[in-house]
Amino acid sequence: MDLQNKKVMPRSVTSIVDEGFFYIREYVDRNLVLETVFERIVVGNHYCDNPMGGLLVLRAENIILIGELDPCLPQLPPHITSLPLPQILTARKAERDSLVLKRNLKAWIEELLEDM
Repeated sequence: MDLQNKKVMPRSVTSIVDEGFFYIREYVDRNLVLETVFERIVVGNHYCDNPMGGLLVLRAENIILIGELDPCLPQLPPHITSLPLPQILTARKAERDSLVLKRNLKAWIEELLEDM
């Protein structure tokens, strides 16, 4: 490993795409090694930060935008509330099941209308 390209940056940052929070462990050849990674699960007006554990490596071509958070600004809007992990997983499953049901119902209605 080229030690001249290695920088340690212990800063809190956010990933817009994954809605996760983590600390940058290393910056090596435009790839990122992350530690203390959390997956933020958002369902409706509720969320849960699920710790993912271990290290996570992001390849350079998967990084679109990265920036430092301002600790003075609120992390979430005031109407978003935290839920325990089991409750948010149940809510996420119910939301996904509801979307599948809506999609299937829409396809069924469109099929009925085509037959008329």
